[in-house]
Amino acid sequence: MITKDGQEIIFKYRAVQSWTYTVKYLLEGTKTPVPGSTVETGTTSDQNVMITFKTFEGYTLKSDPVQKVTQENQVVIFYYVP
Repeated sequence: MITKDGQEIIFKYRAVQSWTYTVKYLLEGTKTPVPGSTVETGTTSDQNVMITFKTFEGYTLKSDPVQKVTQENQVVIFYYVP
């Protein structure tokens, strides 16, 4: 708070760092991708990103439909069953 003439407020900024995240769509209990899916990557400078599942014909989602990626946890995996 400035209370007298001549006082200063100094702002210090730091560069925003980008980070990359990965989204995978796998068959439950395996490392096998759901047919028709691809591994997706994205880059952001946000603290966290909410990722929503995709639908694949003939497969049912078994994990949470919305998952969060963060700089500490940069991989999200959605699991499906036929």
